[in-house]
Amino acid sequence: MSAPSPFVEFSAANLELSVPACFEREAARHRERLAVTSERHALTYGDLNQAANRLARMVLALRGPDPGPVALLLGHDALAVVAIMAALKAGKTYVFLDPRTIPSHLTALLRDAGPSLLITAPEYLDLARHLLPAGVDLLDVGAIDPEVSADDLGIHVPPHVPAVISYTSGSTSEPKGVVCCHRDVLHRMMTYVNVVRARPGDRLSVLHGLSTTGYRNLFGALLTGATACLYDLRQGGLTALATWIGRERITICHAAASVFRHVAATVPEGGYPALRVIWLGAEPVVPTDVELYRSRLPDTCVLINGLSTTETGTVCHFVMDKTTPVPDDVVPVGYPARDKEVLLLDEDGLDVGMDRVGEIVVRSEYLADGYWQRHDLTAKAFLPDPAGGTARLYRTGDLGRRLSDGRLVHAGRKDASPKLRGQFVDIRAVETMLLGHPGIRDAVVSVREDQPEEPRLVAYLVAAEGAAPTVSTLRRALDDALPAHMVPTVFVYLEAMPRTPNGKVARSALPTPDGQRLTMGSTYTRPRTPIEETLARIWAEVLLVDSVGVHDEFMDLGGDSLRAARIINRVRETFSVGAPSARLLDARTVAQMAVAITAHLLSSEDLE
Repeated sequence: MSAPSPFVEFSAANLELSVPACFEREAARHRERLAVTSERHALTYGDLNQAANRLARMVLALRGPDPGPVALLLGHDALAVVAIMAALKAGKTYVFLDPRTIPSHLTALLRDAGPSLLITAPEYLDLARHLLPAGVDLLDVGAIDPEVSADDLGIHVPPHVPAVISYTSGSTSEPKGVVCCHRDVLHRMMTYVNVVRARPGDRLSVLHGLSTTGYRNLFGALLTGATACLYDLRQGGLTALATWIGRERITICHAAASVFRHVAATVPEGGYPALRVIWLGAEPVVPTDVELYRSRLPDTCVLINGLSTTETGTVCHFVMDKTTPVPDDVVPVGYPARDKEVLLLDEDGLDVGMDRVGEIVVRSEYLADGYWQRHDLTAKAFLPDPAGGTARLYRTGDLGRRLSDGRLVHAGRKDASPKLRGQFVDIRAVETMLLGHPGIRDAVVSVREDQPEEPRLVAYLVAAEGAAPTVSTLRRALDDALPAHMVPTVFVYLEAMPRTPNGKVARSALPTPDGQRLTMGSTYTRPRTPIEETLARIWAEVLLVDSVGVHDEFMDLGGDSLRAARIINRVRETFSVGAPSARLLDARTVAQMAVAITAHLLSSEDLE
């Protein structure tokens, strides 16, 4: 395996070219060098360029030179890269569709994008025919005609022509396609490549789905002579990922923060000697992530925390080595990226000043063109610069504050602080506290309204190596650090978090708590008397758990003031003990409540 060549800066002059023009330049320089690898395929720059040229000619034969959208229904595979490059070489705008998305959502995306052509692979032909709108041609990337010329097409694609439409909405939301032209895509590559210093011989992981921003890592490799190494997170899983990074000698890895935690916590034998950059994004980075980096990754590796959106590309980045000082309570997202100015504005559009929270607004000449066929949304989100000129403003909906040294701290989303019984819950603060516990590898907190009249704060956890912390232990730690309304009432342990194609936690796929009794601070003890048996049944029904031991703590079982009142009412009806008293309210276990009730029944005195 050849060593990386000297780094050459990705010049701003490239912004006046196109993605295929930059790629063809690298293909001519590195014909025999490996361009892309995936589970089933490995293509050199020469092979990839020739296959893409042939497919591009087939695209043009079907649909002509019109620059409209072409849909790609393909897996996370090297063949998908051939199709992407072919669409761009033909002057088309590509829309990448993940075939594992539910069919109804794929139908909605196709309806919104309005492609003239759908490119797919043999394994997805049946699905493609089922989804194919009337008047749309179908092309099989697995049936590239070897008789078609493999020479470069020589088509000039202007930099202002749209290159990609990335759909950002979930499966239950209205489709919203973000349009980026070649100039904007290349500017994003320039920012990324020059920060990570990508060069020939590097091996870049492509973990993120190609349907959204995964192309940053893909083009970051293909436009610099490096190798794009595709790994399908949903198919291969997190456990195999750690081994894959070492085996494939990945040098630059871009991952969601929760994916990094698993990789760093399960370093395989031999470690990651080739890894020199790990860029985290998509999810908040917490101080324990920096500690994992310092203790588990090579000294030659740097850690980058970044903030980006589909509409803006990279907004900020913060490069850390093993000696970089980091605040104890937060990991900054750093300083503005090249050609991006970050404003922090209040509701009136005024600057909030230093160390105060405001909405992150990005001013730049290099933003997405807007939303596909949604001029209303584009006009609302992308604003002209009040100072004049060619720059525009984009209101991200993210909150941030600026430290005295100019670094930006991400403070969550404007719309991501849910209320629980009238009180705001800082989800990020709860998750950060849980992730700080040595027994927890991953944590996601959510307000669940499975029963609308009784919303609950639920913590979903993945344990680190060894025995999982008991609910009692976690509650005690949170009780000491958080307001009572921000301490989860329910704790659910999972083998792994459900994930989107980009590696982010799929919050909408988190399961409804099933009522199973988790490990408490006390050993499970069955009811020993008829009173305890009745009380255990009442507690289980009110607290929505399968079983209650007589020494289980009320709060550890998910109890709160509302459920305490319901239990007291049920006890009064069942045992005729009159109005609730301090003796009942102070009972923290079934055993203690049974003692109070037994004392009343024996003395026949009102518990008041």
